[in-house]
Amino acid sequence: MKKRINVAQIGVGYWGPNLLRNLVANKSVNVKKVVDLSSERREYVRGLYPAVSVTDKTE
Repeated sequence: MKKRINVAQIGVGYWGPNLLRNLVANKSVNVKKVVDLSSERREYVRGLYPAVSVTDKTE
């Protein structure tokens, strides 16, 4: 099995959900974290991808 690349996405604004969908669908990528300042956007991502860690901090 090929090693997966761990990534974090910063920002889930206008294009963010589309990028995140493609990252999650890519078998070579492991989305470890999504960061967004908006609590509404964070909740949106949590609803779609409960296995992904979602936060407002880049640390």
